[in-house]
Amino acid sequence: MKELILGDNAFSIEGVRVMVPFLRNAAKLECLDVGDNNNLDTECFELLVSTCSESSTLNYLDVRDCNITDISALERFSLTSKLTVLHVGSNNIGRQGINILSNLLQQEGSVLKAIGLSNTGVGDDETEMLANSLKHNTSLEALYLDKNNIGKRGCIALLKLVNDISSIESTYSSNRTLTKLVSDEFEGRRFRLVPKDFRVSEQMKRELENALYVNDRKLWDVNTPAEDLNNDLLMAENSEDVGRTKVIKYQLVSQRRKELCELQGIEYSIVFADIEPNLLPKILVLIGQRHGQSGLYTELINIGPDLLSFVDTKAIIKDKISYHSKELARLNSWLALKELGDSKHSGGAEQGSGSNGVAEKGSNKRQRTDE
Repeated sequence: MKELILGDNAFSIEGVRVMVPFLRNAAKLECLDVGDNNNLDTECFELLVSTCSESSTLNYLDVRDCNITDISALERFSLTSKLTVLHVGSNNIGRQGINILSNLLQQEGSVLKAIGLSNTGVGDDETEMLANSLKHNTSLEALYLDKNNIGKRGCIALLKLVNDISSIESTYSSNRTLTKLVSDEFEGRRFRLVPKDFRVSEQMKRELENALYVNDRKLWDVNTPAEDLNNDLLMAENSEDVGRTKVIKYQLVSQRRKELCELQGIEYSIVFADIEPNLLPKILVLIGQRHGQSGLYTELINIGPDLLSFVDTKAIIKDKISYHSKELARLNSWLALKELGDSKHSGGAEQGSGSNGVAEKGSNKRQRTDE
């Protein structure tokens, strides 16, 4: 048996105790669903977690909509080192529960790919805790946060998590794994959007969705024409591509960058202020190729003369002299070898000609004798 689904029932601790021997011996059990059960309380949860932690195969646990108020058992047992999906939605786990999950997400080796926290009283503070815990997490892909009380501050934290516009390095290093902030009603569809009940502007939701789509290795956003959605050229090949794509899409488009700075409460500044001067020509080419002569392109062109102050002309000349000196020495060496080779070849040819003459004379002598 790989799946055991006992949701929407009424058993309590006695029922869980009856299940314990089976759970300990279910060698292939991967999924356990006991959700929608108001009689399943914290004691039941602790017994389930302690028992299931002995399993080497269980990776899916669903206890949503029960009567659980404390999930500290997750810290005391090693179950979360194996779980990839954990649903604890519609339980009153409180701020302490969110703190426990945040700590687990920061642990090295976490394999959790999806966490359900729908209707758990998550507010802005708890959202910030989760966002901070996911900055360096590389496993979590989906976070169910619908039916909570998340406002502007919480959404800003999530947006910064997946697209921190404060600097090029921050944008490049933003979380590249989280792809879904979803509610149950979207599960199974191709597009999984941010919850409708986020109390923020549509622009905030749209930018959050765009960043999640880029994380999903799609180099397009919600404004991309439908005919381009299946274009293989729009796919990023790896995590580094995702980081580079964010820089190109958001840092190198002045208007988008300005809007994101306003949304995230960051003071807008010229993007190339923190770029190495010798990289600016390449950045200029990249902007022109991807975005045309946009505002940032024009702005960069206008300060071209000022960039000369960054250039160490003497060092460039010295480098050129050194390079050409080495190149000239190499060419002279090659030419000397060439001349030496030609000389040897010429001498050998003359010597060969003399030998042929002697042989020819000997042949004539033999011919006269025969006659």
